[in-house]
Amino acid sequence: MTPTPYQLQHGFYAIECHGDYLRIFVAQSSNEELVMEYQREVKQAISRLSARHWGVHLVVIGDALMTQGATERLIAATRAQVSLGRCCTAIELRNPRARALQTNFWQGIYRQAGLHCTVVADEAAAVLWIREQIRLADQADGGLSKNTTSPP
Repeated sequence: MTPTPYQLQHGFYAIECHGDYLRIFVAQSSNEELVMEYQREVKQAISRLSARHWGVHLVVIGDALMTQGATERLIAATRAQVSLGRCCTAIELRNPRARALQTNFWQGIYRQAGLHCTVVADEAAAVLWIREQIRLADQADGGLSKNTTSPP
């Protein structure tokens, strides 16, 4: 996914649903209004997930930061998603100019929300790590799937 020059200037996100995880692309800075729009779309995407526990592969394109209000809103939304089965976030940084700043910023959000997170090199590493975290979360819950009422 490649954002347009307009999106790179004004903020951008896109959400893909992959059964047991969401892939979310973000680029440039985001304000509170964009995070509110994002929250509405993520709620819809969560309802399409097929797993009891699920994760997020966050792809940060360039140097994407947020206003303080947007950051606080995202932390609160992420905390709420934990109760809906979110168990982890794999962060992939694509072409950052300030890698250390981006790493600290994004890990800080998910750690403040009480979520397991890691920085990965690419999509394959993200999917592998997410699926292992889901397996561990399922194992901790006795292996129940989203649509199962009793253990197998």
